[in-house]
Amino acid sequence: MKDRGIKAVPGCSSIELDGLVHKFMMGDWSHPKVNEMREILRDMSKRVHAVRHEPGISDVLHNMVDEEKENALCEHSERLAIAYGLLKTKEPTVIRIVKNLRVCGDCHEVTKIISTEYRCEIIVRNRVRFHKFVDGSCSCGDFW
Repeated sequence: MKDRGIKAVPGCSSIELDGLVHKFMMGDWSHPKVNEMREILRDMSKRVHAVRHEPGISDVLHNMVDEEKENALCEHSERLAIAYGLLKTKEPTVIRIVKNLRVCGDCHEVTKIISTEYRCEIIVRNRVRFHKFVDGSCSCGDFW
């Protein structure tokens, strides 16, 4: 792609809370609540690993070792937005996220786990459809 001058569109997710839209890009740690979000992301990662989830590192196309790919997955924009949503909302608030690209397979699986582990409903609108995650299931029936 670089040879042809084509640039990949970066993943971007947004969440609206209290009338403000918070925008997250993959690997962007510039948000004012970044330290608290990192704590939530660490907790999310522990819970996801506790249920024996195997990261879908094939979704990471960069030339990196597997451990770096696993870390890159944790920095996807929708996970940052989910972490912020978990930080700033209380049950039974629905976390609503809008993403500019299709959700990767690993983030889809992890979001199902998060909906169970945190007992929350997460709705993600990507460029193709809505995904409603509740109790470990997605409304798309894992076909997206």
